[in-house]
Amino acid sequence: MCDTADKLNMISIEDMYNRAMAIKKCSIIYYDYLMNDKERAVWHTLSKTQKGLGVILPFNLMIARNGVDRRIVPSIKLNDNRIFIYPNR
Repeated sequence: MCDTADKLNMISIEDMYNRAMAIKKCSIIYYDYLMNDKERAVWHTLSKTQKGLGVILPFNLMIARNGVDRRIVPSIKLNDNRIFIYPNR
């Protein structure tokens, strides 16, 4: 069995970021939309805490570090996995 760290290492935050940056129209998507099939399968086995601390937080930090936090906007509501994409910002 894989432990949590192994599972989280299977999900590439950089690839998710690149996929989000490639979206060229205004969209509302979910985190698992930015994953490939293997990553999506791992995502669905994670608990809410593992998703939040292992995937969502690093993804949000990458957005802020790269200065695109107005272009790619995660929902601020608790337990809301939506991401808003505004390509013209």
